[in-house]
Amino acid sequence: MKLRQRCGYLLPGFNFRPFYFTMDKLIFTYQDRQLTLTEASKCALYLTIGTESLTLMVLNPAQECLALQGWHFATASQHFEGAEPALRRILGQEAIFTYPFRYVRYGFANAQVTLVPNRLFRSEDLSSYFKLLLPAGDFVYRSEPLPDFDCHLVYALETSALRICHRYFSNGAEVHLAGTLIRNFNKIAAGRDHAIFANIRNHMIQICVFERQNLRYFNSFSWQHPNDLLYALLLVYDQFRLSPLDLPLQVAGNLLQDSEVYRLLSRFIQKIDFVALPNHVSLGAAANNLPPHCFFDLVCLKNN
Repeated sequence: MKLRQRCGYLLPGFNFRPFYFTMDKLIFTYQDRQLTLTEASKCALYLTIGTESLTLMVLNPAQECLALQGWHFATASQHFEGAEPALRRILGQEAIFTYPFRYVRYGFANAQVTLVPNRLFRSEDLSSYFKLLLPAGDFVYRSEPLPDFDCHLVYALETSALRICHRYFSNGAEVHLAGTLIRNFNKIAAGRDHAIFANIRNHMIQICVFERQNLRYFNSFSWQHPNDLLYALLLVYDQFRLSPLDLPLQVAGNLLQDSEVYRLLSRFIQKIDFVALPNHVSLGAAANNLPPHCFFDLVCLKNN
């Protein structure tokens, strides 16, 4: 059983419904009736755009959530080239993507990302950091500084992904989801000797390790079966000589307590904590009976 099959919800009394595309799965959807074309012009749209899924959140000027939606692609890919058909279908079919939002910010979520210490960073030769990691292809390379950690985040994107985003979000602000996760996880890690975080997406997991708020590790892994997730997490515990019986795992994303994945992880990791959302964002009715940690990465896009 795949995790994506455990992520449908229903809210009686609200415009919140599970829905199934012919190919792609809409795993959750909430849209407040206040979100009209006129209201959208005052609102901000935040999206995570991955190689395996797409999620969105709409906030009004009072930071109240007027929409939450998420899709798992029928075919999860490690590259945007494989995700392009699903992205085009969803962005082309959903009316919400025609709304005139005041502000749009999207974060790419793919595995082609690495951290480079500032002393080794060369902005004029970003592709060199992926020579052994990527096959030949049509890639664009980007970077963003992480001054709190004395490094740069460097990532590679297929031009197809950029073309799609520029078509639908021509004035949108682009970031990589990894940077926003690292900064927000670091805030939660304050006061702890060690902390391990995992953001679980549809067939991708992003893992981050801090030691006294110093960033020690970040990596992304694709996964197909629950055992893949367990192996990736235990490998990181072992690499830093940390005990899964002593150090809790802090989790965001698509993990529910009644899922097969959770039951497997909890057999080997003594304590699993779900991360809390920052107080300044109110999910309101959209979060009724929903685990807020599922939307942590979306809120991270708003949080910095």
